[in-house]
Amino acid sequence: MKELASSRSVTTVLSNTVLRYGIFERFEVSGLLNWQNDHIQSPLEDFYQGGISATQLGFRYNITKRKGAIPAIGVQYRLLLKAQSDTYKRSHYGSRLVIITANRLLEKVGLVTNWG
Repeated sequence: MKELASSRSVTTVLSNTVLRYGIFERFEVSGLLNWQNDHIQSPLEDFYQGGISATQLGFRYNITKRKGAIPAIGVQYRLLLKAQSDTYKRSHYGSRLVIITANRLLEKVGLVTNWG
């Protein structure tokens, strides 16, 4: 039985699309849509499933701009919607709040962090 479990393969392909629209210089609204395909393969099964796996609406507010060593700071909020394909259906609405920082380390190297 262990041989069958170890020979199982799961491959997932996820396409993430985010549309953002700036309302003001520091404020934007956004929408997110994920399309996901899963392929599960083992000696006992060969199964495909796919569809919309996530939908979200939200906004971002940039609190500060980067100034020298002080990073840019922003807040992003997303409402997690229940508009998915049956395979990936979410049972409840949810939300996500993230604090974002961004800073330049070198001329062509930056560091972005998401806290939430």
